Amino acid sequence: MDGSVDAEWLLAFVSPLLSTAYPWDAGYSIESDEEEAISKTSGDESSWWRQAVVMVTQCSQNAAVYGELEIDGVHTLVSLLGLKSEDIFWDLGCGVGKALLQVALETDAKCMGVELSSTRVDYGIAALKKFDQLPFPHLTDEEKRNTLQAPQRITLLCGDIAKTDFKNGTHVYAGSLLFPDVLMAKIAEIILKGNAKTFSTLRRFPENIESIHTRQIKLWKTIDVVVSWQETAPLYIYKIRPLRQPTPMLG
Repeated sequence: MDGSVDAEWLLAFVSPLLSTAYPWDAGYSIESDEEEAISKTSGDESSWWRQAVVMVTQCSQNAAVYGELEIDGVHTLVSLLGLKSEDIFWDLGCGVGKALLQVALETDAKCMGVELSSTRVDYGIAALKKFDQLPFPHLTDEEKRNTLQAPQRITLLCGDIAKTDFKNGTHVYAGSLLFPDVLMAKIAEIILKGNAKTFSTLRRFPENIESIHTRQIKLWKTIDVVVSWQETAPLYIYKIRPLRQPTPMLG
């Protein structure tokens, strides 16, 4: 697979498979203590934070609000990135890992994700373990073998994004609509120390980050993608030029 998946195949195979592996409400409900932990980790008291919460949702006022790219949205991103077998795709705040499974099905890239909610991570790991028990209609034996290899290229981690080492990622995505400035700045810091070629985000980098790293972080494209909480949302895709490592002193 090379990232250029036929749309008819996507509709006929990937969509029903993901719907079977992940019911529509997978990941939307977590324990109250997890919601509190996520809010404390991701939230701040800035005016931007308060405005974003009011704008995005009237029912839940914290970063534990769950939303995701729909299947068409993930496919749009994958098609643009052109992921190869040597690539490592990271999803920051990956939830139950649904997008990671789709990326693994559509491409040969290695897929990694981090999520603060252990409930969501546990659900995602369980879904991947049961993947080979799902029905695979209209697939040849070879196609089925290739499909069953997809979960083997997925790693789900439970942890704080700001404390996660994702510098090995060549393409990084974040469903960052409610991420505060401090977390966006930390993501930029980690990305610039690593191997990233692109960073795709639902929230544009704050202006001060773009201006400080004007030579390393360049907005490449802004596209509309299909999301779960409304029809579409803008996705900002940056080209990344990692910071050069200092040359060792001789002598």
